[in-house]
Amino acid sequence: MSNFRTKAPSHKPVSRIDLPNVETKSLKNGTLLHNLVAGEQDLIKIDVMFHAGLKAAGKPLQSSMTAKMLTEGTTDFTAQQLAEQLDYYGAYLHITPGYDYSVLSFLTLSKHLEPLLPSLESVIHNPIFPQKEFDILKTKRLHKFAEDSQKVSVMAQRRFFRMLMGKDHPYAPFEDIDVYNHISREDLISFHQENYRPNDLNLIVCGKANEESVDRIGSLFGNTSWEKTSLSTNQSSAFNPTFGTEKIEKKGASQNAIAMGIPLPNKMGDDYFKLRFLITALGGYFGSRLNMNIREDKGYTYGIRASYLSFQAGGAMFIFSEVGSHVCTPALEEINKEIERLRTEKIEEAEMHMVRSYMMSKIMSEVDGPFARANTLESLIGFGLEWDHYQKLIHTIQSVTPEEILEIAQRYFKEDQTITVIAGQF
Repeated sequence: MSNFRTKAPSHKPVSRIDLPNVETKSLKNGTLLHNLVAGEQDLIKIDVMFHAGLKAAGKPLQSSMTAKMLTEGTTDFTAQQLAEQLDYYGAYLHITPGYDYSVLSFLTLSKHLEPLLPSLESVIHNPIFPQKEFDILKTKRLHKFAEDSQKVSVMAQRRFFRMLMGKDHPYAPFEDIDVYNHISREDLISFHQENYRPNDLNLIVCGKANEESVDRIGSLFGNTSWEKTSLSTNQSSAFNPTFGTEKIEKKGASQNAIAMGIPLPNKMGDDYFKLRFLITALGGYFGSRLNMNIREDKGYTYGIRASYLSFQAGGAMFIFSEVGSHVCTPALEEINKEIERLRTEKIEEAEMHMVRSYMMSKIMSEVDGPFARANTLESLIGFGLEWDHYQKLIHTIQSVTPEEILEIAQRYFKEDQTITVIAGQF
């Protein structure tokens, strides 16, 4: 009988990760083109990072609705023509609005790049924001907002981030449906004209692109006739957190949502690497303390996770879970107990080893293949960082001690600097 199903495959710890090389050059209009050419498939992916995120918007919905409307028709193509052309060539085009950037992602077979570039250029330069499509989009968004506002998970997260960031911070989610009455097609046009420009623009090309293709892409995005604006979009106002606990009543809810966390430095901070290790141990993977206690041992939830969020304006540890309404109080007590344990007890070496192994495998997934590398490079560019950031992270993962993790927990995990929001039945 074969031992194929009875013998575990051999394994060994990851001790070295080779990070990719990036060729960066400045185009004629100042745009930075980052060339990550790699891979075996005949594909080209273009990611363009516009300073058109939430921080650049003058009012709610301006950034997200502008991004959505860019493919709803241009001076050269109708929305249907754009969709049909992308379908015909099997290409992909999507604009994702974010906190600091909106990222245009375009993916095509290498041989189809040339016939698709005019469409891409038209979407960026010449969208028309048709009124009918704008009205339809606004109505859909309004109905979705009203529907989501009845979910305890959404209630808790919206309120948490407003408390973390400050209710008037451009990142902060809005809670009032009335904002839909104050957005117009003209707001989108002006936002596009001011922010979808070569203002400190970063362009990432990855996949299997030859020198001619890279030059063609560079000529499109480096065109000096595409003018910059004088609008400064590089500054992010700091968070203004409100500490404490808030409860949001939702009659009849069978589950309560818990959103809690602590403001922290972003990934540019000196303690970022150790904090990332600490938060991973707390709730960053399936074997973490929160998951093993509250899900596996107590059975209070289907899942709980602690994440390290990093924005240009600041960072935070964010813990989220939905638990049965009748066990909300003991679940919250167990979360606080696990945080307190990290403040008072050193992590044993066996757990340190497990966290190290998970984090090293996570880094490998973030640099595995050209598309994953492009996404990782975006996250670095947003903070003015380079690949040596990952070298420092790898070094910390492999060398950090239980004593250092204990000291970091004592420095940052402070009860009077915690934000907790609970939404549901009380």
